[in-house]
This record gives sequence, C-alpha cells and structure tokens, in this order.
Amino acid sequence: MTLDTEVLYDDQGLCLAGSSCERGWFGPLCQYQDLATVGAKLTPSNSLIDDGDDDTCSNLKTVTITWDTAYIITWLRLSLNDTGVFSNTNITIKLTNVTGADTGITYFSMIPVTSRVKDILLCSSLRAIKVTLTFLRAVTVCSLNINGGRNVALHQKTWQSTNYNESGVIYDSSKAVDGNNSNDFYGQGSCSHTLGVNGRWGINLTREHRVDRFVLYNRGDYQQRLRGFNLVAYNKNNQLQLNYTDDSKLNVSVYNITTTAIYVQSVNITVRTYLTLCEVEIFGDIECDSARLGLECTNTCNCNDPTETCFVATGGCRSGCTAGYQGEGCSKGW
Repeated sequence: MTLDTEVLYDDQGLCLAGSSCERGWFGPLCQYQDLATVGAKLTPSNSLIDDGDDDTCSNLKTVTITWDTAYIITWLRLSLNDTGVFSNTNITIKLTNVTGADTGITYFSMIPVTSRVKDILLCSSLRAIKVTLTFLRAVTVCSLNINGGRNVALHQKTWQSTNYNESGVIYDSSKAVDGNNSNDFYGQGSCSHTLGVNGRWGINLTREHRVDRFVLYNRGDYQQRLRGFNLVAYNKNNQLQLNYTDDSKLNVSVYNITTTAIYVQSVNITVRTYLTLCEVEIFGDIECDSARLGLECTNTCNCNDPTETCFVATGGCRSGCTAGYQGEGCSKGW
C-alpha cells in the first residue's frame, strides 16, 4: 500500500481498490512483513514470484527462500494458477535450521483467501534459515509471501527521558515508531533523539503481544552512540521477559534482535550517551480469545462453519465465509 505520495487507503488503514501493499509487506491492512523480500535469496533467481504481482507467474517444481538470519516461520501465503494443487499431498514444505538440519512439515492446514490464494499454517514455530516448497509436478506459481510478523510497535504510545530540539524540529519519542526507518537524521527529521546523555526511550503497547523479534534502526552518522545499548521487555504483569545488552565493537546500521517467542507489553531502551532511534520495530502478533481477531481483538470471525475459530492473523476460515461476507478475512459484506 503506497503511503508516501498519495492516499490510497481509508480511515481504517485498508487499501483502496486499485492499490496494493508496498514491497516487503502483505496481508490484512498490509501489516505483515514479507520475509521473502527481506534480505532473502530466492531460488530459482529468475522467477517472478517475489515481484508483488499475482498476475506474473513462473512454472516451477521447487522454490527455496534462504536468509543469513534465522526466523521463526509459522505461516506463509501462496498464489497459484493451478488451484487443484492446493493439498497436502501435492505440496511438500521443508524448513532448514542454522545447523543445516531439515525438518519436513508433515501437517499443515490451508485457509482460502481467494480461489488462487491460500494461507498455509505450518502448525510449528521452528526457527529456520531456509524454506523449501516442492510440488508433485511443475506448477504455475504467482507469488509466495512468508510471514515475518506484524510490526506491533507502529504508532504506539512512547516516551523518552528528554527531547532534542533543533531548527524548530522536536525529535520526540514518537518519531521512532512513525513507520519511517530512514537513517537520514536531518534530511528526514523522523528519528527520536534525547537532549542529554544516559538516554532512555520506552514504548507501551495497548495490549500484550507474542513477540519474537526487535529491529532497531540507527542514524547514518554518529552510529557509535548506540553501541552498548540495553533493551528490556516486560509482559502485562511487568515481569521481565528479555534483557539484551549490545556487545558490538563496530558501528551497526540495523540491529536485528531475535528471541524465542515471549509475551510483551512494554519495552525500554537505554544507553550511556545520547539516544537516537530512527525506527523501532517489534515483530509478533496478537493472541485473541476464541472467535475474535483484529488489531485489538475487537472483530469477530465470520466463518461459514459457526463452530470454527478463524485464523487470528487474517480472519480467514477453512470452511469459507458465512453468507453476506467475502474477501480476505471474510471482512467485506455484500
């Protein structure tokens, strides 16, 4: 969904007709990071499945996505022209961990998005550096999105110890969660920055989320200031879930902190010097009560089978949408 030059979304954040998600994002409200485009190596490299266009396709029997960083892989989205291929007997999925060991996903479920697109739930939370999809025969693959989680920090409530102010620009705490990760401190004016040393910054999420990754974007200059930062995360009961201290000896532009899945509602970041954060992303997802979904678990499932619990990430239903609803997540009435 284009957010930079023209408004192509409504007041609920939904993409309007004719618009689409920006590269690197997919799913409801374009909120899910697509790991297939984040530092990923696609094999075969000349395929068209990562161009963000479901109308451009490639004839493939095997697809492999490889990363230098291990990610927890829980679900993916697959678009095929050959809709008859959508079954566990026609698709084999394999995850490879950092030691090179392979794990075949013997059970996974499929939830329809459209007749050509399905979300595939892997029923696992394995950390992998490679995902391999193999089809029983060569098929027409149009796109593959691999869930990297929802950035639950975006536009959430933040604070910092002091605010730096220059040329009329106040570099307050909210600039670290404004969706702009540019490291151009003066050119963009979208970084948070404390006025003094011993800088502190924090975020309080509206509800507890299941989280497995934190990404911190450093400024382009004075990067040494962020070395040795400390990040702590707490659950809704204010119990410590993560205590991470950076030990980098060299400047780092983007810090990628991975962890086993933890429950988080607040995060604090501290450093001995001035604290500048050009963006803080926290990747995970919500966990709602049965039959609820949405950013704040305020929406209800609209499944054709009233006993079914929909997929909380998207609202999709294995049984399809109930009468009067259609589209991604069975969210659109007709």
